[in-house]
Amino acid sequence: MKPAQMMRRQTPASATRAVIRRTRNAGRSMAADRRLRRITRDVSRSPRSSDTAVVVHLHYPEVWPTLVERLSLLPQDLDLFVTVSDPAWGSRDGILRAAPHARLYRTPNIGRDVLPFIRVAAGLRSAGYSAVLKLHGKRSVHADDGAEFLDACLEELVPSAEGARRCRELVVDGRAAMVGPASRYYPLAIHVWLNSPDLHWFLSRRKPQGSAALDEPSRFGFFAGTMFWANLDRIAECLDVPTRKFEAELGQLDGTMAHALERLFAVVPQLDGHQVWASDDAGCTPLANDAYTWPAWALRRPELE
Repeated sequence: MKPAQMMRRQTPASATRAVIRRTRNAGRSMAADRRLRRITRDVSRSPRSSDTAVVVHLHYPEVWPTLVERLSLLPQDLDLFVTVSDPAWGSRDGILRAAPHARLYRTPNIGRDVLPFIRVAAGLRSAGYSAVLKLHGKRSVHADDGAEFLDACLEELVPSAEGARRCRELVVDGRAAMVGPASRYYPLAIHVWLNSPDLHWFLSRRKPQGSAALDEPSRFGFFAGTMFWANLDRIAECLDVPTRKFEAELGQLDGTMAHALERLFAVVPQLDGHQVWASDDAGCTPLANDAYTWPAWALRRPELE
């Protein structure tokens, strides 16, 4: 049988089913967007007791005790916002018992930790916050080192009460656009071909001069894991990506809009000439854009180095 004959022939019935699927997906995206935009509005009207907020996303509530332990080192005036995915919402009482002053928001399970974050962060910026610490209950169930990855990020972003104070000060006063975990600063060139469609989409609309980031991706770095301290003005362009650009949750390992924004949160400030810093238990250090190391797990593409 010829290859052309082996292709599935589209019938009127299959075409109709495809239209129905697209319509349902569009409807789900619109419903998710309405929920998330309500969160943005609610956050923008929230009382503010600090110039800095902490935003934590939980999809795996069993990780919450680990996060709470580290959150206890933060200054007491920071406002805590916790987004909880639909599947984890049943754990909300336990979350509040450990952090009674947290402001909880239920979110659709779309866009991983990134889409809920950008909707909350947009509200924070409108409310007058200057800076944010972004964390999430990362497990990486596809990897053997998910717990170690989370522990490293937490220990480097909040190494101590004094270390957290230094990180906060850097992003509040704007010396640092972002402070990320030192051990997770990776080259943009890692798997850039998987993310190039979403990166192109974003840069062509929001940052036309940013094509250099894709032409020479080894000139730029990002913080893998999407946990960081950030000045909200420096990442503002990343905070209004349409909900429809985020794919349905199918356990993807890379190549989604959430993965593209993981990179853009650091790359956009670099393109604007702002400095990103790294933090660990030794302190905070300004980084050159290309001051990264290739992680052992990365599939290297020498032509991109």
